[in-house]
Amino acid sequence: MESATSMAADADREPTPESTVAGAKKLSTLAMAVHMTTTTNATEMVNAATTDMPDTAKSTRLTRLAHASTRSHRRIDSKHPDLPR
Repeated sequence: MESATSMAADADREPTPESTVAGAKKLSTLAMAVHMTTTTNATEMVNAATTDMPDTAKSTRLTRLAHASTRSHRRIDSKHPDLPR
């Protein structure tokens, strides 16, 4: 992790194309990590909440969760098409 001093020094500099791309890549990586953590946690919660349900109902819940996650990514991609994936 970067120190607070180096982050403050970076904030004072004028952004360059290279630093903008590097920042976008860091942001993209962070967003993917958060998404994977959130999806995993949500899947675990659905599994825990549906332990006594028939498999078809559980499958339906997990499918809905996956579709919601995909819709979320499409919205992000449409708003920020220049971010690397």
